[in-house]
Amino acid sequence: MAEVRIVLGSDEAFTKAKLALLTLWNNRKTDELHTLEIKPYKRKRTVSQNSRYWAILTEIAQQLKPNDQEYSPETWHEYFKAKMIGKDTILIDGEAEVIAKSSANLEVQEFTDYMTQVEAWAIEHGVQFSR
Repeated sequence: MAEVRIVLGSDEAFTKAKLALLTLWNNRKTDELHTLEIKPYKRKRTVSQNSRYWAILTEIAQQLKPNDQEYSPETWHEYFKAKMIGKDTILIDGEAEVIAKSSANLEVQEFTDYMTQVEAWAIEHGVQFSR
């Protein structure tokens, strides 16, 4: 059976989930394992939030040049993730590497809060945003 993801919220969605489970039940094999995970639904950041975030990063990249060094929006993105979301240590070929945590899994409100922090930091450092 192919992977199925169903967001439960309507009678139609519950019916679809029931049919998927029945199909799995009716076609089960003793040596085949499956995972069923039911968890509260969390909305990820929106497309408009993401667009606004990259516009903020572009303004920062255009206006801030620490030590006369120009940094791309992508570099600022990595900087803010590490500074405001945190870091993870991973092992690559037996060596510890520190990387910034991802912003992709932030929920709508969490991403709004994160953008507010980035914008406040930028304003404190002299960036002027056009509204």
